[in-house]
Amino acid sequence: MGFFTYRAVLLAIYLLGGLCSVQALHGQNNQLLLVPSGQKVEIPFSYINGFIVIKAILAGNTEVNLLLDTGAENLILFNKSILDKLGISPGKEILLKGADLSQDVKAQICRKIPIQINKANLVSKDFIVLEENYLNFEETIGIGIAGLIGGRMLWGSVLNIDYKKRKIVLYDKNIFEAENDPYVQTLDLEIVDNKPYIQSSVQLYTGEEVPIKLLLDTGSSLGFLLFYDTHKELQLPPYSIEGPLARGLGGYIQGYLATIKTLRLNNSLYFNSLITNYQKLNQVVEPRIYNNRNGIIGNPLLSRFNVTIDYVDNKLYLKAIKNYNKAFDFDRSGMIVCASGPKLSDFIVKHVLKGSPAYYADIRPGDKIHRINWVLSKLSSLDQINKKLKRKEGSRMKIILVREGEKISKKIILQDCIRRPLTGTWNN
Repeated sequence: MGFFTYRAVLLAIYLLGGLCSVQALHGQNNQLLLVPSGQKVEIPFSYINGFIVIKAILAGNTEVNLLLDTGAENLILFNKSILDKLGISPGKEILLKGADLSQDVKAQICRKIPIQINKANLVSKDFIVLEENYLNFEETIGIGIAGLIGGRMLWGSVLNIDYKKRKIVLYDKNIFEAENDPYVQTLDLEIVDNKPYIQSSVQLYTGEEVPIKLLLDTGSSLGFLLFYDTHKELQLPPYSIEGPLARGLGGYIQGYLATIKTLRLNNSLYFNSLITNYQKLNQVVEPRIYNNRNGIIGNPLLSRFNVTIDYVDNKLYLKAIKNYNKAFDFDRSGMIVCASGPKLSDFIVKHVLKGSPAYYADIRPGDKIHRINWVLSKLSSLDQINKKLKRKEGSRMKIILVREGEKISKKIILQDCIRRPLTGTWNN
């Protein structure tokens, strides 16, 4: 799980998925299923910066990249400009609330847009289309993203996600049989508005065991997030770092990063000393929209398993990979880096964590990364740059930046920003 780079946008879409349960979409005909009767469909995907990206054909003529987001209910396109390319007329206008509840944003409901994914059925679905690209996913992922697929698209099927093979398999429920494998754990699901929830628990450093309800959210690149005001015992640990969790429709949403003693998915599956994002829910959106959940589990944690979600019988099947609960990688520089430019090949420092290695090295928001060690940034992807910033603690990096047209050299030592106070830099 990354520190800032993994967190920079997707929580906004996760919130948007909750906010977009617009009544007008509930009348949509779901009888036309994505999976052909009696068959299964394999869909390859790319896993980039903690996001599942699949290719789809819209309106029979336009290939786009879409995010698979089990934490959202509906299908969403991020910018109405795509409608001209699709040859589709604008739909009925609606208003959505920004993630901070202080700003209304415009969107449309566009009915029955044809969509096909690999060899799945060609289906026509209703989409919510944002007036503008408020979220700028390209900055965080480094490639163009047209929208997302929510749980409504998966209705009536069984979804298997094989993160290792980068493959999704959708099953017609009538042919799906759960593996008779002693290593597969079966958990009960609650499916509400086509979104899956599990009951689990966390153990706090006080020793208190707290039952929690979590949304399984493949649209989130946060590994684990807790809303720390949804239970009287869920409070911030003594040591936490404040910073931006995600960018919402109204700007960046602030939160905290710390660890939690133990997350237990059931009696057998657990994570110790887990890096945890903390957010105060009542400052973001009305609690009723959250179905009384206490947090989310996102891709970085889910990717430690082969995951199967049965949307018909409300079951979750998890097969853990080897050493599934080993420590997660995370950013050790203290920088949020975003892609920019017409080809998304410029990499700009968006934020710097106060007290981090980047902060002490006087790296500033707006600096453009020209080179890390001996590798020019133009030869790298955003995903590759973020991986470098997650190297082991103590790794030394020389970073060449461009600031106001001048090249400057900075040196940092990567540091565990989460588990200890942040001090010092590399001066040698």
